Amino acid sequence: MTRMVLSAITLALALVTGCGGAPSDGAVTPDKQAGAGAGAGAGAGADTAQVAAGEKLYAGKCAMCHGAEGKGKGTTPGVIGKEALPVDLAKSKARTGPLKTGADLAKLIKDTMPPDARGSLSDEQSFSLTAFILHKNGVALGGKAVDAANAASLSIH
Repeated sequence: MTRMVLSAITLALALVTGCGGAPSDGAVTPDKQAGAGAGAGAGAGADTAQVAAGEKLYAGKCAMCHGAEGKGKGTTPGVIGKEALPVDLAKSKARTGPLKTGADLAKLIKDTMPPDARGSLSDEQSFSLTAFILHKNGVALGGKAVDAANAASLSIH
């Protein structure tokens, strides 16, 4: 119930602030990762905290354009679901290379999002958003936070 209320509040804030308007960076830093398992439930790892941070960032910086559920809105493509994140470049305006791994997704996010402030996200924010999007698409993160060292090993398709 609490999670549902928090999700509703997060969505409401996303709708009010619009794409790129959230005041909090929501990044998972090493100090946040270290305590990620505490209180997060049995077996929770750094990926749990990072996915939660990515969800917060998504609500504040991405949902206005990509939709609250990540399915896309208007001409903006979805990032969650069967049709999301196509490898085929013909289906994407923002990409210049294939989208096969978490590293590809993190680079795309870092370089092109949000559209009104391209390149404004930190590496940590980009990896948090990548973790959230991969998680929502069923990619197992293995209890580890997504970072430059392991993102290329996470296959999207």
